[in-house]
Amino acid sequence: MKKLQLFLFFMGTTLASAQFSFGVVAGIDFDTVNNIDAEVAALDKNINIYVGRSGHHFGGFLKYNYQNWFLRVETLSLRRNHSYKIPIVLTDTKRIITDFDVTQWDVPLLFGYNLTRALRVFAGPRWTLNQAAVFEDNPINALERARFVGTQLGLGYQYKRFEIDVRYSLNGQDHEVNFLPEPIENKNQYINSQGQFVLLSLSAHIL
Repeated sequence: MKKLQLFLFFMGTTLASAQFSFGVVAGIDFDTVNNIDAEVAALDKNINIYVGRSGHHFGGFLKYNYQNWFLRVETLSLRRNHSYKIPIVLTDTKRIITDFDVTQWDVPLLFGYNLTRALRVFAGPRWTLNQAAVFEDNPINALERARFVGTQLGLGYQYKRFEIDVRYSLNGQDHEVNFLPEPIENKNQYINSQGQFVLLSLSAHIL
C-alpha cells in the first residue's frame, strides 16, 4: 500500500512539474444545418431534405501547457441520432432509411492559446475511429468507417478546475441518398450526410 501511495505521489508531482493536466469531459452535440440539398441516386437529381441530428459525448483528455500555449488530446465516445424528412411527393420514402443511430470514437488533437487567464481559443485535426450505424438494431454496413479525419475549432472558458467550451466539428459537406449494397428489409437506400456539428462540452480537471 505504501509503495502504491509513493508511486501515485511521484506521478502527481512529475505531471505537475511538467505542466501536464488531465481530466474528464462530457457534453452534447447538435447540428447547425436544418436543410440540405441531397443528391438522390433513385431520382438522379438533388432535393431539399430537413435535417435533425443530435447526440452526446463523453471521455477524457490530457493537456500540456507551455506558457500561454497548450496542446490537448482527447478521446471521446459519441452517440448521435440522425433523422431526415424527405418530401414524399418526390420519391418513395418507404424505401429510404431516414432514422438511424451512429456511434463512434473521436480523437481530437487541439492546439490552443490562452487569450486571458480564463479565456482560450483552439483548433486542430480530429480522427474518427470505428464509426458504426444502426437502423432498428440492424447494422448499416455502408455507413461504417474504420477511420476518418476532420477538423475542430472552438473557444473555451475555465473557472478553477472546470472548463466549458463550444466548438465546431467540420467533416465536409457531402449529402447523398445512395443505394444499399445489402438492402435491409424493404429499405434499399440510405442517407449519407456529412456536415457541421456544434459541440458544447464541460471539462473537469482531475490534476
